[in-house]
Amino acid sequence: MVRKKSILKDAFREIKLNKKRFLSLLLIITIGTGFYVGLKSTVKDMKDTAKKYYKETNLMDIKINSDVGFDKSDEIRLKNIKGVKGVNLNKTLDATAEANEKKYIIKLNSISNDRSIKSDDYINRLILTSGKYPSTINEGLVEESFLKDNNLSLNDLITLTPENKSDLRAKKIKIVGTVKSSYYSSKNKKINETDNKKLDYYMYLEENEFGFNYYNEVFITIKNEKKLDTYSKEYENHIDGYKDKIKSVAIESYNEKKQKNIEEIENNINSIESSLNDIYSSDLPQDSLTDEIKNLSDELNVNKSNLSKAKNASIHVQTRNELSSFYEYKQEIEKIDKISKAFSLIFLLATTFVALTFIMNIIEEQRVQIGILQAIGYSKFDILFKYLLYAVLVSIMGSAIGSLLFYKLLPKLVSLCYGAFYDMPSIITSFQIKHALFASLFTLLSTIIAILFIFFKDTLETPATLIRPKSYKKIFLEKYNKIWNKLSLSNKIIIKNIFTNKKRLLMTIIGICGDITLLLASFGIHDSIKETSKIDVLTNKINITPTLSNITIILILTSMILLFVVLYNLSNTIISKRTKELATIKQLGFYDNEVTSYVIKEIVIITIIGTILGLVFGSLLAYYVINIFNFSFHISLVSYILVFIITLVFLFIMNLVMHFKLKKLDITSVLKK
Repeated sequence: MVRKKSILKDAFREIKLNKKRFLSLLLIITIGTGFYVGLKSTVKDMKDTAKKYYKETNLMDIKINSDVGFDKSDEIRLKNIKGVKGVNLNKTLDATAEANEKKYIIKLNSISNDRSIKSDDYINRLILTSGKYPSTINEGLVEESFLKDNNLSLNDLITLTPENKSDLRAKKIKIVGTVKSSYYSSKNKKINETDNKKLDYYMYLEENEFGFNYYNEVFITIKNEKKLDTYSKEYENHIDGYKDKIKSVAIESYNEKKQKNIEEIENNINSIESSLNDIYSSDLPQDSLTDEIKNLSDELNVNKSNLSKAKNASIHVQTRNELSSFYEYKQEIEKIDKISKAFSLIFLLATTFVALTFIMNIIEEQRVQIGILQAIGYSKFDILFKYLLYAVLVSIMGSAIGSLLFYKLLPKLVSLCYGAFYDMPSIITSFQIKHALFASLFTLLSTIIAILFIFFKDTLETPATLIRPKSYKKIFLEKYNKIWNKLSLSNKIIIKNIFTNKKRLLMTIIGICGDITLLLASFGIHDSIKETSKIDVLTNKINITPTLSNITIILILTSMILLFVVLYNLSNTIISKRTKELATIKQLGFYDNEVTSYVIKEIVIITIIGTILGLVFGSLLAYYVINIFNFSFHISLVSYILVFIITLVFLFIMNLVMHFKLKKLDITSVLKK
């Protein structure tokens, strides 16, 4: 028991004496586990936020557009279909809006007369964000961005001009309120779902504002007793099962109306042609009938045009999944999910490798201390307890801090990226214990297994052997005398220090390689997105949105932070392990710049090896991720150069930090130890 207490005190003394090293390792684990948890949480948080928004606003499940229109009898027919929950008739119209001498394409929608949140028929519910609902036919509601973009305020007037002037009763509309609509949540709006013609804004007016007495859209919701997830395949199948039933009822009504319209227009045409024939066959002077002939001819042309439209009329039935605002946001979530699968585990692996290197260095540094403890009677398991406690503390603390910090931070950062392109509510973040537990257990088990392996491997020797300085074999370069003998003494020492402990060298290189891999891959994905965007512009396709490009910036910044911490730890480890050696060469008369150069060369060589490997693996990782998205693979030369520059800048900062640290090195106190 006494021994356990002594070991426990020794463990906490180790942390106290080397606070910077403990905090550095804590920071690495915090970033790795935090990024994993945050990225994994983002997908679910985005889905949960959208699902709550769609539920609160009663977003439609099915929409029908018809050129021949709908009436109240269609509403009754559709409501009688078993499984239909709500039906909402809507008037819609495209118009040109003029504000501050600028013109825009704007979609006009009728406001539902029944706006009770308890009503199943109030579909695509509006969220009033300022002002009030219209009370007369010359008042309307707009989206918030319309006011901001055009420097307008409530009660300002805008001019609306539809293609057919009779379709609107009032041409000057007073803006009395602003709204948000889940139906128009994407800021990349389209006039309709069948073409890519851009729509600038949307607006809502009272039904009586429209000059026609029919409805051209119907929104429908379906009962969902099983509460199926709107993003699931089960939900899609559930809605598709009703789509055919609804379509058959809608088409039956559509065919009746279409035939009736054609007959009415044909009768009008026959009547007008008959009137014209009567005029031409009359004995009255043609000059006196010019105006009447002109009016009838114009009316005949209008009716012929209407007949052509009536014969070419169409009806479209689509589900929520075919709605551009819903589908595009769903695609964004899927992209984040793919990024999460590709990067989150790699971040966790990279940070774990660095943590393992750290702990391995600690055990090797304390080789003599381990030998002394064994010599005075402490068992291997007593000594092992100290390092296991160290690993458990740093792993659990790092995982806890990272999980608690990043589960909110990362989803909110991603949400900010999407805010410019989607009008969605603030993201709802939730702590997902399964991701936090996985990250914590992965880090903890990895470090424990590594400690067990390293500790028992290094303590196979007798205490007497452990206490003596470790003897190393010649490195491969020493076998080539012609090369080795040409090297200066300082360069020989640097090379021996690097390659003597191959296990430590390998772990360090893997850590740096992992960070460079993540950094270059992030740059590569960013480049590929830009390249694909250019191709999309040329081919008039839309494969991606700029939001994904913003996500890669978060990846780049996180990779940079991780790389900086790793290089900082590398420099600290080298200094702490060789304090006596550095103090000795200072005692021998080496200047501060020479001592710094002596250390920095070692760091630079290790970093260059890790960087070159990282550039190779980073290119492969970027290629893998880009293929998942079916984008055009492209990593610019600038990105490779940027990775090198970032690494060099970090090395320069490390050089400055080390230089001042080595200048303050107390030679006397170090050599007395």
